[in-house]
Amino acid sequence: MKTIRSALILSAFLSLQILSPGNALAQKESCKQCSFLACLKGTIRQKEAMRDAYNELAKKWDKIWVKTDGDSRVPINQIDQPKMHTLARLMNAGLLNSQFTQLQKEEGDLATQIGEPKGCGYAGNVEIETNSISCVIDMKKAEMAKEAMPCKELYESAMRHETMHQQMCEKRKGKGVFPNIVLLTPAGKAREEAAGYSQEIAELQKMAKELSKKCGYQASGKMADLTFSGTICDLEKPFTVYGSIINYQFKFTPSSPTTGSFKVSAAGMMVTAMGGGSYVIEGVDTDKPRIRTMGGALGRSPVGERWGEGTVYIDLSPSESGECGQK
Repeated sequence: MKTIRSALILSAFLSLQILSPGNALAQKESCKQCSFLACLKGTIRQKEAMRDAYNELAKKWDKIWVKTDGDSRVPINQIDQPKMHTLARLMNAGLLNSQFTQLQKEEGDLATQIGEPKGCGYAGNVEIETNSISCVIDMKKAEMAKEAMPCKELYESAMRHETMHQQMCEKRKGKGVFPNIVLLTPAGKAREEAAGYSQEIAELQKMAKELSKKCGYQASGKMADLTFSGTICDLEKPFTVYGSIINYQFKFTPSSPTTGSFKVSAAGMMVTAMGGGSYVIEGVDTDKPRIRTMGGALGRSPVGERWGEGTVYIDLSPSESGECGQK
């Protein structure tokens, strides 16, 4: 990805952009709303795919730029041009220019293959670029991204990604003039991009995790012919999960944020069931939490009674409906 000026100037520019009442970013809604959870999750998945793709590009280009260390060939992420003779610097610069043209095509191909984040409804291009030699951010693309993104924190995170590129570029460049500066190899450029996406992912995952807790969870899953459903707004307060067939109700009473007891009841089609037990919420800090119940129930019908017991799993996913009514 590709900014223009010093970090201080860019920081001031962003502050003005964010605080100015009349600009587009100030008018954007915050991403910290239930209605944007699907977009955040889709953006995280898209950026994870971009990070992984850049790591694969780095491995590919590792075969081109290497140095010999004993019997080993060690990939090179950057070339210290000032330490070379003038002719070598010029030859390296020319070779890197042609290779970066190829890398740029590969970047475009992978971006097309991965596509835009799901759930955001982007209306335009959201990729921003920072030139790795001039250290200049393409502010025209930044403006297009700002207009296209549905909420402001997505843009702010993307610009912090670019600020990272810009700061690293300025450090490599120092007071030198091209080609008498430290230059990235294509593999180094790809790795720096992967690092930028990792930074964004960490920021957005933290936001999504906090928002998931705020918005609640959607219960789902299946056991034999029984299908689970329900919205849970707070795992630390009593909640109910429903089951199909004969109107099952699993009523959970927490004793801690991740443990408690439950009672189950059901009635329909001349059949009743009652029982209960304990439960544990597993993986609450992951993207795939679930409820594990341990207990049993007594079923009655015109033909007799039957006791059943065992472990039942109910999957939890962040609710994207905003049903819990928290903004």
